[in-house]
Amino acid sequence: MKSQCGRNLRAELEHTQARLAELEATMNAIYRGEVDALAVGGPQGSRIFTLQNPEEPYRILAERMSEGVATLSAEGTILFCNQRLAKMTGLPPERMLGAPFVSKLCEEDRAGFPGLVQLALQHNVRSEGHLLQENESVLPVQLSLSRILLQESGEGICLVATDLSERVRAEEELRLSRERQLRLKDELLSHVSHELRTPLACIHQFTTILLDGISGELTADQSGVLEIILKSANQLRTMIDDLLETARIEAGKVKVARSCVVLQDAVREAIQMLRGTAAEKGIDLEREGHSELLVYADPRRVLQILLNLIGNALKFTPAGGHVEVKYGVAPGEPGYALVTVEDDGCGISEPVQARVFERLYQEGGSIDQGHEGLGLGLAICKELVSSHKGKIWVESQPGKGSTFSFTLPVYSLERILSPVLTENGTLRRAVSLILVRAVPKPTTAAIEQWSRTRRKLNELLCRCSLPDKDVVLPSVRAQPAGETFAILAGTDASGAELLAQRIRQQMKRCQELSENCVAQVSSQVVRATQELETPTKEDVEAIAREVACAVSQAMNMRSGSR
Repeated sequence: MKSQCGRNLRAELEHTQARLAELEATMNAIYRGEVDALAVGGPQGSRIFTLQNPEEPYRILAERMSEGVATLSAEGTILFCNQRLAKMTGLPPERMLGAPFVSKLCEEDRAGFPGLVQLALQHNVRSEGHLLQENESVLPVQLSLSRILLQESGEGICLVATDLSERVRAEEELRLSRERQLRLKDELLSHVSHELRTPLACIHQFTTILLDGISGELTADQSGVLEIILKSANQLRTMIDDLLETARIEAGKVKVARSCVVLQDAVREAIQMLRGTAAEKGIDLEREGHSELLVYADPRRVLQILLNLIGNALKFTPAGGHVEVKYGVAPGEPGYALVTVEDDGCGISEPVQARVFERLYQEGGSIDQGHEGLGLGLAICKELVSSHKGKIWVESQPGKGSTFSFTLPVYSLERILSPVLTENGTLRRAVSLILVRAVPKPTTAAIEQWSRTRRKLNELLCRCSLPDKDVVLPSVRAQPAGETFAILAGTDASGAELLAQRIRQQMKRCQELSENCVAQVSSQVVRATQELETPTKEDVEAIAREVACAVSQAMNMRSGSR
């Protein structure tokens, strides 16, 4: 139904354009003297009009058209308009004559119309715009302008306005229908994926029990069959996770909790997780990059992007091949880090490169060669990179491998602090720092449990702070032995202490935080000033560096005083 509607719209548009071209050619032929007479059909039969006076047949033709027609002077003044154009504007023809046509257009279309008129004096021009109607509503139209010769004043413009409201309405209905279909599909995928996870977990669990020999000894053939079942279950679980992740992205439910990430650590962790897969295929998996490069990103999402890209490279690289992950500062963009995943696999053809980041897209050859997957991994990568204000792209040649690249913003404390230092173009009178030193209780031994606790604490700090006045500073690493969190607040000492008190109260009310960690909350002013003049960009950057230095010292002292 959707494709049929699209074909109908295209056919209607092509038919309209053909009619316009034919009418313009006819009117131009009349004014060039290439036509001696004109036959006009009507209810009483056809009538023949000679062209001794070209105005008469031109007006007869214009009045019988279903499009709006006007004759304009070289300056854009309306010299003649048919009834249809007058009806489109809601004005009688006599009120149209003598007025500049640009006054009949919407405000946003008026600036470009004189240029269209000048271009039309040289060659035919088409453009889309909006006619301003008498009731102050607007009508979308296609404007076709062509040069004609006027009997008395020389050059002029023939303007034909085609009503596009039906096309716009059809396109809007098509867009809404597409959105409904996508929403229903996403809901179905999400529901089915959730329902599949429970039986899949049972399959995985009992297969593992059998392979571990808990239910008795297995023969070699039985173990081989169970290994195949387990591998297939893991592939299915990956597909289900991708479906759920895609549904969350489409619903806008994916949260990005950005912090300071050591890029080297993220790459090392991803390679360690995929080292076994590379070893099975005999593929060399290496890394090369700047050891101290920091990015401002969500560590879980960075790892997810790396696992997807490296996993894809291993999937499409033959046994004995080579995959390398490189990272460093992006050339020409010092504010961004560049990560590349290079392989010497089968490569990607140029037409396919433009589509590899689309949802559910798979190249025909990859399916034929038995590469498992749903074609969602790269689409997820693109969404996650975009959510970090980065870019992702691919460079490849068939038979010569592929290079997938993406960028992430480099961590810069000065850049994070700058928005807090000013308000309405003036410097804030004071900037304060609230420190929260959180240490896990002895019962919170598991790293995963502490990771959940610190995320909970970070969410609490974000709720307590004001988005337009405060910023929750990212930490460098999640330390199992404890961590210092910080908020830079655009307030004085009393305001900072109120914020600290609110954090203490909220932490007491949160059962998970009370059970899993002990926290000390303190506040201090890191910069006080009476400067109220309008600061320049350089002033703000200098103050940001000063505050960043003070914040770093305060956090280091706090971390050392346990």
